[in-house]
Amino acid sequence: MAELTHDHPDSKSVNTLRIKTQLKSRYTVFDASGRLPLDIVYGLRRKSDSDPRDVSFQVTRSFLDVPYALANGLLSLHELRSSDTSPNQHIEVDLSRLRETIADEEPALEYIVLPSKSNRTAERGQLGFTEYRYRVESGSLLSSLFKPGKKYSIGLANRDLGTHCWINGDHVPFPVVQNIPSSAAESAVEVCKLVSSAHGGFAVFRAVKELRWPPTIETRMHLLSSQRTGDPSSDGASHPLLQVTVTNAGSDSISIQTRGQQRFVSPWGPFQPESDDGLNAGSRPCILDPSSTTGNLEVLDAATRSVVRDPFKGSTRGHPPVRRGLRQGVDQLRALQPGVAVSREIEADTLWRGLRDGRYLIRLKPKGCWWHPGDIKSRPDDEGKVPKHFNTPHQTPVVLESKDEVEFEMRNGKIVRTDQEFKSARKRAEDLTKAI
Repeated sequence: MAELTHDHPDSKSVNTLRIKTQLKSRYTVFDASGRLPLDIVYGLRRKSDSDPRDVSFQVTRSFLDVPYALANGLLSLHELRSSDTSPNQHIEVDLSRLRETIADEEPALEYIVLPSKSNRTAERGQLGFTEYRYRVESGSLLSSLFKPGKKYSIGLANRDLGTHCWINGDHVPFPVVQNIPSSAAESAVEVCKLVSSAHGGFAVFRAVKELRWPPTIETRMHLLSSQRTGDPSSDGASHPLLQVTVTNAGSDSISIQTRGQQRFVSPWGPFQPESDDGLNAGSRPCILDPSSTTGNLEVLDAATRSVVRDPFKGSTRGHPPVRRGLRQGVDQLRALQPGVAVSREIEADTLWRGLRDGRYLIRLKPKGCWWHPGDIKSRPDDEGKVPKHFNTPHQTPVVLESKDEVEFEMRNGKIVRTDQEFKSARKRAEDLTKAI
Protein backbone atom coordinates (compact mmCIF):
# COMPACT_ATOMS: atom_id res chain seq x y z
CA MET A 1 0.00 0.00 0.00
CA ALA A 2 1.32 3.43 -0.86
CA GLU A 3 2.89 5.56 1.83
CA LEU A 4 2.48 3.04 4.64
CA THR A 5 5.16 2.85 7.31
CA HIS A 6 6.84 -0.58 7.56
CA ASP A 7 7.53 -1.56 11.16
CA HIS A 8 9.36 -4.71 10.04
CA PRO A 9 11.64 -5.43 7.08
CA ASP A 10 9.34 -8.24 5.90
CA SER A 11 6.73 -6.58 3.67
CA LYS A 12 4.20 -9.24 4.70
CA SER A 13 4.55 -8.15 8.33
CA VAL A 14 2.62 -5.37 10.00
CA ASN A 15 2.34 -2.00 8.26
CA THR A 16 1.12 1.19 9.89
CA LEU A 17 -1.81 3.30 8.71
CA ARG A 18 -2.30 6.66 10.40
CA ILE A 19 -5.84 7.99 10.81
CA LYS A 20 -7.51 11.00 12.36
CA THR A 21 -10.11 10.24 15.00
CA GLN A 22 -12.89 12.20 16.68
CA LEU A 23 -14.93 10.90 19.62
CA LYS A 24 -18.26 12.18 21.00
CA SER A 25 -21.39 10.95 22.72
CA ARG A 26 -24.49 11.61 20.64
CA TYR A 27 -26.25 12.93 23.74
CA THR A 28 -24.78 14.36 26.93
CA VAL A 29 -27.02 12.12 29.01
CA PHE A 30 -27.30 8.36 29.49
CA ASP A 31 -30.91 7.38 30.24
CA ALA A 32 -30.71 4.14 32.25
CA SER A 33 -34.35 3.40 31.39
CA GLY A 34 -33.31 3.01 27.75
CA ARG A 35 -35.96 5.32 26.32
CA LEU A 36 -33.32 7.74 24.99
CA PRO A 37 -30.53 5.62 23.47
CA LEU A 38 -26.90 6.67 23.89
CA ASP A 39 -24.45 6.25 21.02
CA ILE A 40 -20.68 6.60 21.32
CA VAL A 41 -19.86 8.34 18.03
CA TYR A 42 -16.56 8.02 16.16
CA GLY A 43 -15.34 10.14 13.27
CA LEU A 44 -12.55 8.40 11.29
CA ARG A 45 -10.43 9.55 8.35
CA ARG A 46 -7.26 8.24 6.78
CA LYS A 47 -4.70 10.96 7.32
CA SER A 48 -2.09 11.12 4.58
CA ASP A 49 -1.80 7.90 2.56
CA SER A 50 -2.47 8.18 -1.17
CA ASP A 51 -3.53 4.56 -1.74
CA PRO A 52 -6.56 4.76 -4.08
CA ARG A 53 -8.29 1.73 -2.54
CA ASP A 54 -11.07 1.78 0.02
CA VAL A 55 -10.15 -0.45 2.95
CA SER A 56 -12.45 -2.55 5.11
CA PHE A 57 -11.59 -3.78 8.60
CA GLN A 58 -13.38 -5.54 11.40
CA VAL A 59 -15.25 -3.43 13.98
CA THR A 60 -15.85 -6.37 16.32
CA ARG A 61 -13.05 -6.71 18.89
CA SER A 62 -11.50 -3.41 17.82
CA PHE A 63 -11.22 0.08 19.30
CA LEU A 64 -14.72 0.74 17.89
CA ASP A 65 -16.20 -2.09 19.96
CA VAL A 66 -16.54 -0.06 23.17
CA PRO A 67 -16.75 -2.86 25.80
CA TYR A 68 -13.89 -4.76 24.15
CA ALA A 69 -11.81 -1.59 23.78
CA LEU A 70 -12.32 -0.66 27.44
CA ALA A 71 -11.47 -4.17 28.61
CA ASN A 72 -8.29 -4.23 26.51
CA GLY A 73 -6.94 -0.76 27.22
CA LEU A 74 -7.74 0.84 23.85
CA LEU A 75 -10.29 3.18 25.47
CA SER A 76 -10.39 4.67 28.97
CA LEU A 77 -13.40 5.31 31.21
CA HIS A 78 -13.31 7.92 33.98
CA GLU A 79 -15.83 9.32 36.41
CA LEU A 80 -15.69 13.11 36.43
CA ARG A 81 -15.96 14.81 39.82
CA SER A 82 -15.56 18.35 41.03
CA SER A 83 -15.34 19.99 44.40
CA ASP A 84 -14.20 23.30 45.84
CA THR A 85 -10.72 21.92 46.41
CA SER A 86 -10.47 19.70 43.29
CA PRO A 87 -12.64 21.03 40.47
CA ASN A 88 -11.46 18.56 37.80
CA GLN A 89 -11.04 15.05 39.16
CA HIS A 90 -10.81 12.07 36.77
CA ILE A 91 -11.44 8.85 38.70
CA GLU A 92 -10.66 5.65 36.79
CA VAL A 93 -13.63 3.26 36.75
CA ASP A 94 -13.09 -0.36 37.78
CA LEU A 95 -13.41 -2.50 34.63
CA SER A 96 -12.57 -5.92 36.10
CA ARG A 97 -16.10 -7.35 35.60
CA LEU A 98 -16.08 -6.13 32.02
CA ARG A 99 -12.73 -7.83 31.30
CA GLU A 100 -13.93 -11.14 32.71
CA THR A 101 -17.12 -11.13 30.62
CA ILE A 102 -15.63 -9.93 27.33
CA ALA A 103 -13.20 -12.85 27.22
CA ASP A 104 -16.09 -15.36 27.13
CA GLU A 105 -18.27 -13.61 24.51
CA GLU A 106 -18.55 -14.57 20.82
CA PRO A 107 -20.00 -11.42 19.23
CA ALA A 108 -21.37 -11.19 15.69
CA LEU A 109 -18.89 -9.81 13.16
CA GLU A 110 -19.29 -6.28 11.84
CA TYR A 111 -17.13 -4.28 9.43
CA ILE A 112 -16.47 -0.68 8.46
CA VAL A 113 -15.00 0.88 5.30
CA LEU A 114 -12.54 3.78 5.35
CA PRO A 115 -12.60 5.34 1.86
CA SER A 116 -9.50 6.52 0.09
CA LYS A 117 -8.94 10.23 -0.27
CA SER A 118 -10.11 10.10 -3.89
CA ASN A 119 -13.37 8.38 -2.94
CA ARG A 120 -14.48 10.69 -0.16
CA THR A 121 -17.84 12.31 -0.80
CA ALA A 122 -20.12 14.70 1.06
CA GLU A 123 -22.36 11.75 1.92
CA ARG A 124 -19.51 10.06 3.79
CA GLY A 125 -19.32 12.80 6.40
CA GLN A 126 -17.94 16.25 7.07
CA LEU A 127 -14.40 16.78 5.74
CA GLY A 128 -14.23 13.20 4.55
CA PHE A 129 -14.75 11.62 7.97
CA THR A 130 -16.58 8.31 8.17
CA GLU A 131 -18.99 8.09 11.10
CA TYR A 132 -19.47 5.00 13.23
CA ARG A 133 -21.86 4.69 16.19
CA TYR A 134 -21.71 2.20 19.02
CA ARG A 135 -25.10 1.84 20.74
CA VAL A 136 -24.95 1.45 24.54
CA GLU A 137 -27.78 -0.95 25.25
CA SER A 138 -29.83 -0.44 28.39
CA GLY A 139 -29.36 -3.39 30.75
CA SER A 140 -25.99 -4.38 29.27
CA LEU A 141 -22.89 -4.93 31.37
CA LEU A 142 -21.42 -1.75 29.94
CA SER A 143 -24.47 0.29 30.96
CA SER A 144 -24.25 -1.11 34.52
CA LEU A 145 -20.95 0.77 34.94
CA PHE A 146 -22.79 4.11 34.69
CA LYS A 147 -24.33 5.08 38.02
CA PRO A 148 -27.23 7.59 38.04
CA GLY A 149 -26.09 11.06 39.10
CA LYS A 150 -22.50 10.46 38.02
CA LYS A 151 -20.73 12.06 35.05
CA TYR A 152 -18.43 10.01 32.80
CA SER A 153 -15.86 10.42 30.06
CA ILE A 154 -14.76 7.86 27.46
CA GLY A 155 -11.65 8.59 25.39
CA LEU A 156 -8.80 6.97 23.52
CA ALA A 157 -6.31 5.48 25.99
CA ASN A 158 -3.36 6.03 23.62
CA ARG A 159 -2.48 6.40 19.96
CA ASP A 160 -2.27 2.66 19.33
CA LEU A 161 -5.61 1.45 17.92
CA GLY A 162 -4.63 -2.17 17.41
CA THR A 163 -3.74 -4.45 14.50
CA HIS A 164 -6.33 -5.16 11.80
CA CYS A 165 -6.84 -7.05 8.56
CA TRP A 166 -8.56 -5.58 5.56
CA ILE A 167 -9.23 -6.41 1.94
CA ASN A 168 -6.75 -5.89 -0.90
CA GLY A 169 -9.01 -4.60 -3.65
CA ASP A 170 -11.22 -1.70 -4.73
CA HIS A 171 -14.65 -1.50 -3.07
CA VAL A 172 -14.70 -5.20 -2.12
CA PRO A 173 -16.58 -5.83 1.16
CA PHE A 174 -14.96 -8.17 3.68
CA PRO A 175 -17.69 -10.89 3.77
CA VAL A 176 -17.39 -11.48 0.00
CA VAL A 177 -13.66 -12.22 0.27
CA GLN A 178 -14.34 -14.72 3.04
CA ASN A 179 -16.14 -16.91 0.49
CA ILE A 180 -13.33 -17.15 -2.06
CA PRO A 181 -10.69 -19.94 -2.05
CA SER A 182 -8.21 -19.78 0.82
CA SER A 183 -5.24 -19.38 -1.54
CA ALA A 184 -6.78 -16.28 -3.09
CA ALA A 185 -7.96 -14.92 0.26
CA GLU A 186 -4.44 -15.16 1.67
CA SER A 187 -3.12 -12.80 -0.99
CA ALA A 188 -6.19 -10.55 -0.81
CA VAL A 189 -5.94 -9.71 2.88
CA GLU A 190 -3.41 -7.29 4.30
CA VAL A 191 -2.50 -6.72 7.93
CA CYS A 192 -2.00 -3.23 9.31
CA LYS A 193 -1.57 -1.47 12.62
CA LEU A 194 -3.85 1.55 13.03
CA VAL A 195 -2.39 4.57 14.78
CA SER A 196 -4.28 7.72 15.74
CA SER A 197 -2.01 10.45 14.42
CA ALA A 198 -4.43 13.17 15.46
CA HIS A 199 -7.44 12.81 17.70
CA GLY A 200 -9.84 15.02 19.56
CA GLY A 201 -12.90 14.91 21.73
CA PHE A 202 -14.33 12.68 24.41
CA ALA A 203 -17.67 10.99 24.89
CA VAL A 204 -18.89 12.90 27.94
CA PHE A 205 -22.29 12.25 29.51
CA ARG A 206 -24.15 12.16 32.80
CA ALA A 207 -26.11 9.07 33.82
CA VAL A 208 -29.69 9.51 35.03
CA LYS A 209 -32.16 6.89 36.22
CA GLU A 210 -34.93 8.16 33.97
CA LEU A 211 -35.58 11.28 31.92
CA ARG A 212 -38.81 13.26 32.21
CA TRP A 213 -40.96 13.03 29.09
CA PRO A 214 -43.82 15.30 27.99
CA PRO A 215 -47.40 14.20 27.33
CA THR A 216 -48.64 13.62 23.80
CA ILE A 217 -49.50 16.86 22.00
CA GLU A 218 -51.92 16.69 19.06
CA THR A 219 -51.77 19.38 16.36
CA ARG A 220 -54.41 19.71 13.61
CA MET A 221 -54.52 22.11 10.66
CA HIS A 222 -57.31 23.28 8.37
CA LEU A 223 -57.55 25.93 5.66
CA LEU A 224 -60.69 28.02 6.12
CA SER A 225 -62.34 30.19 3.49
CA SER A 226 -62.63 33.80 4.65
CA GLN A 227 -63.86 37.02 3.05
CA ARG A 228 -62.41 40.27 4.33
CA THR A 229 -65.36 42.56 4.82
CA GLY A 230 -65.53 46.12 6.01
CA ASP A 231 -62.08 46.84 4.60
CA PRO A 232 -62.25 49.69 2.06
CA SER A 233 -59.00 48.49 0.50
CA SER A 234 -60.25 44.91 0.09
CA ASP A 235 -59.90 43.51 -3.41
CA GLY A 236 -62.97 41.33 -2.95
CA ALA A 237 -60.92 38.15 -3.24
CA SER A 238 -60.99 35.29 -0.79
CA HIS A 239 -58.16 35.35 1.76
CA PRO A 240 -58.13 31.92 3.41
CA LEU A 241 -57.06 31.50 7.01
CA LEU A 242 -54.93 28.64 8.24
CA GLN A 243 -56.40 27.28 11.47
CA VAL A 244 -53.96 25.50 13.78
CA THR A 245 -55.34 23.68 16.83
CA VAL A 246 -53.08 22.25 19.55
CA THR A 247 -54.43 19.89 22.23
CA ASN A 248 -52.69 18.46 25.27
CA ALA A 249 -53.74 14.79 25.16
CA GLY A 250 -52.19 14.06 28.55
CA SER A 251 -53.81 14.12 31.98
CA ASP A 252 -51.80 17.04 33.45
CA SER A 253 -51.23 20.64 32.45
CA ILE A 254 -47.85 21.75 31.11
CA SER A 255 -46.16 25.05 30.23
CA ILE A 256 -44.22 25.27 26.98
CA GLN A 257 -41.79 27.89 25.70
CA THR A 258 -43.15 29.32 22.45
CA ARG A 259 -40.24 31.57 21.43
CA GLY A 260 -36.64 32.35 22.29
CA GLN A 261 -33.62 30.07 22.30
CA GLN A 262 -34.79 26.55 23.10
CA ARG A 263 -32.61 24.49 25.45
CA PHE A 264 -33.17 20.77 25.43
CA VAL A 265 -31.31 17.53 24.77
CA SER A 266 -30.20 17.44 21.11
CA PRO A 267 -27.99 15.01 19.20
CA TRP A 268 -24.31 15.62 18.41
CA GLY A 269 -22.29 14.31 15.50
CA PRO A 270 -18.51 13.80 15.63
CA PHE A 271 -17.88 17.52 15.13
CA GLN A 272 -20.86 19.65 16.13
CA PRO A 273 -24.54 19.62 17.08
CA GLU A 274 -26.52 18.04 14.28
CA SER A 275 -28.32 20.80 12.40
CA ASP A 276 -30.70 18.21 10.96
CA ASP A 277 -31.94 16.94 14.32
CA GLY A 278 -35.45 17.53 12.98
CA LEU A 279 -36.59 19.68 15.91
CA ASN A 280 -35.70 23.19 14.70
CA ALA A 281 -34.14 24.07 18.05
CA GLY A 282 -33.39 27.70 17.17
CA SER A 283 -35.10 30.78 18.58
CA ARG A 284 -37.74 31.13 15.84
CA PRO A 285 -41.25 31.25 17.39
CA CYS A 286 -43.32 28.08 17.29
CA ILE A 287 -46.72 27.99 15.64
CA LEU A 288 -48.49 28.72 18.97
CA ASP A 289 -46.69 32.00 19.62
CA PRO A 290 -48.80 35.11 18.87
CA SER A 291 -45.84 36.72 17.09
CA SER A 292 -45.52 33.80 14.67
CA THR A 293 -46.86 34.32 11.16
CA THR A 294 -45.59 31.41 9.09
CA GLY A 295 -43.79 29.73 12.00
CA ASN A 296 -42.30 26.41 10.92
CA LEU A 297 -44.74 25.89 8.06
CA GLU A 298 -43.53 24.85 4.62
CA VAL A 299 -45.22 24.54 1.22
CA LEU A 300 -44.80 21.53 -1.07
CA ASP A 301 -45.71 20.97 -4.69
CA ALA A 302 -48.55 18.42 -4.45
CA ALA A 303 -47.43 16.56 -7.59
CA THR A 304 -43.70 16.26 -6.94
CA ARG A 305 -43.72 16.75 -3.13
CA SER A 306 -40.74 19.03 -3.51
CA VAL A 307 -40.47 21.97 -1.07
CA VAL A 308 -41.23 25.30 -2.73
CA ARG A 309 -41.42 27.46 0.41
CA ASP A 310 -39.21 26.62 3.38
CA PRO A 311 -39.37 28.47 6.71
CA PHE A 312 -36.28 30.12 8.08
CA LYS A 313 -34.02 27.45 9.52
CA GLY A 314 -33.07 28.57 13.03
CA SER A 315 -29.64 27.51 14.24
CA THR A 316 -29.30 24.71 16.73
CA ARG A 317 -27.19 25.01 19.83
CA GLY A 318 -27.13 21.33 20.62
CA HIS A 319 -27.42 20.89 24.36
CA PRO A 320 -25.78 23.89 26.06
CA PRO A 321 -25.76 24.01 29.84
CA VAL A 322 -28.35 26.10 31.61
CA ARG A 323 -26.49 29.33 32.39
CA ARG A 324 -27.50 32.48 34.20
CA GLY A 325 -28.97 35.03 31.82
CA LEU A 326 -30.36 32.40 29.44
CA ARG A 327 -33.43 31.52 31.46
CA GLN A 328 -36.80 32.03 29.81
CA GLY A 329 -39.08 34.90 30.67
CA VAL A 330 -42.54 33.81 31.78
CA ASP A 331 -43.92 35.90 28.89
CA GLN A 332 -42.39 33.28 26.57
CA LEU A 333 -44.56 30.52 28.07
CA ARG A 334 -47.99 29.21 27.21
CA ALA A 335 -49.96 26.78 29.35
CA LEU A 336 -51.71 23.79 27.81
CA GLN A 337 -54.47 22.32 29.95
CA PRO A 338 -55.35 18.62 29.49
CA GLY A 339 -57.99 18.09 26.83
CA VAL A 340 -58.40 21.82 26.10
CA ALA A 341 -57.84 22.81 22.46
CA VAL A 342 -55.86 26.01 21.79
CA SER A 343 -56.48 27.45 18.31
CA ARG A 344 -54.96 30.14 16.13
CA GLU A 345 -56.17 31.48 12.79
CA ILE A 346 -53.26 32.72 10.69
CA GLU A 347 -53.39 34.93 7.61
CA ALA A 348 -50.63 33.08 5.82
CA ASP A 349 -50.67 35.04 2.55
CA THR A 350 -46.86 34.98 2.44
CA LEU A 351 -46.96 31.20 2.12
CA TRP A 352 -48.70 31.24 -1.25
CA ARG A 353 -48.02 34.73 -2.61
CA GLY A 354 -46.20 34.49 -5.96
CA LEU A 355 -46.74 30.74 -6.44
CA ARG A 356 -47.37 29.47 -9.96
CA ASP A 357 -50.67 27.86 -10.91
CA GLY A 358 -50.98 24.36 -9.48
CA ARG A 359 -51.85 22.34 -6.42
CA TYR A 360 -49.87 22.66 -3.19
CA LEU A 361 -49.65 21.28 0.33
CA ILE A 362 -48.95 23.10 3.59
CA ARG A 363 -47.03 21.03 6.12
CA LEU A 364 -45.92 21.79 9.66
CA LYS A 365 -42.27 20.94 10.30
CA PRO A 366 -41.57 19.50 13.78
CA LYS A 367 -40.60 22.12 16.35
CA GLY A 368 -39.03 21.21 19.67
CA CYS A 369 -39.90 23.35 22.69
CA TRP A 370 -38.77 23.49 26.31
CA TRP A 371 -41.53 22.53 28.73
CA HIS A 372 -42.29 21.97 32.41
CA PRO A 373 -45.18 20.26 34.24
CA GLY A 374 -47.91 22.58 35.53
CA ASP A 375 -48.90 26.15 34.77
CA ILE A 376 -45.78 28.05 35.86
CA LYS A 377 -46.50 31.23 33.89
CA SER A 378 -47.89 32.88 37.03
CA ARG A 379 -44.82 32.02 39.14
CA PRO A 380 -41.98 34.25 37.90
CA ASP A 381 -38.94 35.21 39.93
CA ASP A 382 -38.05 38.83 40.74
CA GLU A 383 -36.68 39.29 37.21
CA GLY A 384 -39.84 38.03 35.52
CA LYS A 385 -38.11 34.81 34.49
CA VAL A 386 -38.70 31.13 35.07
CA PRO A 387 -37.21 30.27 38.50
CA LYS A 388 -33.94 28.37 38.38
CA HIS A 389 -35.29 25.26 40.06
CA PHE A 390 -37.67 24.71 37.13
CA ASN A 391 -34.75 24.28 34.73
CA THR A 392 -33.18 20.85 34.52
CA PRO A 393 -29.79 20.25 32.86
CA HIS A 394 -31.14 17.42 30.69
CA GLN A 395 -34.54 18.40 29.36
CA THR A 396 -36.40 16.40 26.72
CA PRO A 397 -38.44 18.57 24.31
CA VAL A 398 -42.15 18.67 23.68
CA VAL A 399 -42.54 18.42 19.91
CA LEU A 400 -45.20 20.35 18.00
CA GLU A 401 -45.88 18.44 14.78
CA SER A 402 -48.85 17.43 12.68
CA LYS A 403 -49.72 14.64 10.28
CA ASP A 404 -52.11 16.97 8.48
CA GLU A 405 -51.20 18.26 5.03
CA VAL A 406 -53.44 21.13 3.98
CA GLU A 407 -54.16 21.20 0.25
CA PHE A 408 -54.93 24.24 -1.92
CA GLU A 409 -54.95 25.21 -5.59
CA MET A 410 -53.53 28.37 -7.14
CA ARG A 411 -54.88 29.91 -10.34
CA ASN A 412 -53.92 33.31 -11.72
CA GLY A 413 -52.24 34.21 -8.43
CA LYS A 414 -55.29 33.39 -6.29
CA ILE A 415 -56.44 30.43 -4.22
CA VAL A 416 -59.47 28.97 -5.99
CA ARG A 417 -59.95 25.73 -4.03
CA THR A 418 -59.14 25.09 -0.42
CA ASP A 419 -58.56 22.01 1.69
CA GLN A 420 -62.20 21.89 2.75
CA GLU A 421 -63.36 21.96 -0.87
CA PHE A 422 -60.93 19.20 -1.85
CA LYS A 423 -62.16 17.06 1.02
CA SER A 424 -65.80 17.67 0.08
CA ALA A 425 -65.06 16.72 -3.53
CA ARG A 426 -63.35 13.52 -2.44
CA LYS A 427 -66.28 12.66 -0.14
CA ARG A 428 -68.77 13.14 -3.00
CA ALA A 429 -66.62 10.95 -5.28
CA GLU A 430 -66.39 8.22 -2.62
CA ASP A 431 -70.16 8.33 -2.01
CA LEU A 432 -70.79 8.09 -5.75
CA THR A 433 -68.43 5.09 -6.04
CA LYS A 434 -70.21 3.33 -3.17
CA ALA A 435 -73.61 3.98 -4.77
CA ILE A 436 -72.42 2.46 -8.06
